[in-house]
Amino acid sequence: MQVQVQAAVVEPAASKPWPMNEDDVEWLSRLLLKRYPGKYDTSGVEHWLKNYVYKRTDIYHQCRTSNSFCISLLTKRPWSYESECSVMMVGCDEGVTHLWEALSCLRASIEWGRSMKASTWKLASDTEYDLSPVARYLGVEEISPRYVLHY
Repeated sequence: MQVQVQAAVVEPAASKPWPMNEDDVEWLSRLLLKRYPGKYDTSGVEHWLKNYVYKRTDIYHQCRTSNSFCISLLTKRPWSYESECSVMMVGCDEGVTHLWEALSCLRASIEWGRSMKASTWKLASDTEYDLSPVARYLGVEEISPRYVLHY
């Protein structure tokens, strides 16, 4: 008789995320240029961060660790009292250790959404990387858009 043993996943101790601010724009730009060469609009993202994300902390949540970050947006439906928290951007430097840091940022986003009384949390970040293992690890169910038009 064979006995199958499943190993438990033991997370390394990741640093606790802290809020981002305007001093982090240069760090974030370097990271995104490194991860998305040729596809990153530096001035557009810097404008968005400085003029919206850092000024509207009532609807944006931003946090980072030494090697990862997460920016989430709280949206309210005009026909309902419900709101939803969507991850707009999430990323980390290369390396498995840094992925654990990104998970701690995503957990901080989940907790922020819960504290803001959001009815739904979505990992909506558009990325070239497959986030399904991360989502499954967080216990998030997969959804698909009803309709989408790509240009």
